[in-house]
Amino acid sequence: MKERFHILDQQIAKFTEFGVIIVLATETDVDLLHLRNTSQKLAAQWPIDHQPRDCGDLPIAWQSKTFDHPLEVLLPGLSQQSQRDESIESLFDFECGWRSTLSPSALSMSAIKLHDACLLRFSVQHVLCDATGLNCIVQAYCSLLQGKSLQPLESRPDPIRMRKGTASVSSLSDTETRSAYLAQFQITSSRVGWGPALDMILWNAFVPPKRISTCCIPSVEHLLKLARKSEKKVTAHDLVMAHIWKASAASPSWKRQRKDQNIYPPFSFALNIEKFLDRTSELHNRWMVVTVPDLERTTNNEQEEILGMALHLRDTIKSARTFAYLQPVLDHYRKADGAPIMPWTDGLSAGVFCSSWGKSPLYDLSFDLPGAPGTRPMYIQPYIHSSPVLRALRQKVHNTVLTWTDRDHRFWIHGSLGDEVWLELDRLNKTHSD
Repeated sequence: MKERFHILDQQIAKFTEFGVIIVLATETDVDLLHLRNTSQKLAAQWPIDHQPRDCGDLPIAWQSKTFDHPLEVLLPGLSQQSQRDESIESLFDFECGWRSTLSPSALSMSAIKLHDACLLRFSVQHVLCDATGLNCIVQAYCSLLQGKSLQPLESRPDPIRMRKGTASVSSLSDTETRSAYLAQFQITSSRVGWGPALDMILWNAFVPPKRISTCCIPSVEHLLKLARKSEKKVTAHDLVMAHIWKASAASPSWKRQRKDQNIYPPFSFALNIEKFLDRTSELHNRWMVVTVPDLERTTNNEQEEILGMALHLRDTIKSARTFAYLQPVLDHYRKADGAPIMPWTDGLSAGVFCSSWGKSPLYDLSFDLPGAPGTRPMYIQPYIHSSPVLRALRQKVHNTVLTWTDRDHRFWIHGSLGDEVWLELDRLNKTHSD
């Protein structure tokens, strides 16, 4: 019996496809047929009956090709910290037929063989799972390369429920009162239904072209030292998001829209709520969008400004990680009954959405390639696109970034932002680095 989507699967995730590209440096002649056969073993041991209905066929779509070049020629300076435009994704320019567009596979894999490297791409329809689920898929693939068998998939949690013993929100502490206010803010700042979703799609057609780029954020370490010195309790990732939020104010569309010079553009992020759920499994979505309440600029000192934005983000995260916030927002999702919930904004907004992969466990995986056992990734890059049908309609994901850390604990950003925003990010990096 095929399983159903739950309320978190049915929101923004249903409109997108995401994945990760893994770069494996190896001098051996990579056997692409062996990699393909391993992908089919994955499909056999984690069969389609364990996937949601209407999510395509799980027998994994596989594509591969060979370039007669070394890695440095195609992707120069891959691990360097300087900002670079889209390059690695453009290598995976495989053709997609109308059948694959209308009914895409839940999971697809691609491989590119170079003289001294192999590039693997894992891509999933976001409605199937989130980054945690994709990590499970890649880990399962590595296990199969090592000749191991997989444990059966657990069934997807449906419906989504909060953990038993959750306290009632009828009598709230001060912290819970702030959380309840934030929940009400989330509910009132969204629109429910396919009409608003269609509005967003139509507006998207008029959005100025954005640039897909990748960069490292070394300035975070310096600002984190300043935060600790001044006893401001923020995390390194709070500061990364503050950088992105601050840079988004450089968008020309925001400069035209804003009425108050001291108000920042809208900003939202993905919040993992797995620890609050009654039950979880490998493949499903365990996140929701949190929109950050307005913040007013109160200082002209740029370092203090970024630290203040990070503190505001930290306060929002703390308020959202409570049952007083989660329960009413999840109830709002249930009432939508599968209809999309869209923010109160149009496609021309400068607002940015940020999703964090944290410290990716993929760097620690061992890929047993034929002739090169124990090969570990030298670089990974997550990405997110519109779903195949929306891409066929020339709909793209705008003002969205993914963040992650590499094995050296450096923070990276990849996504689609305006030229002015990328330039501002570069300036902030250079200004606030050691």
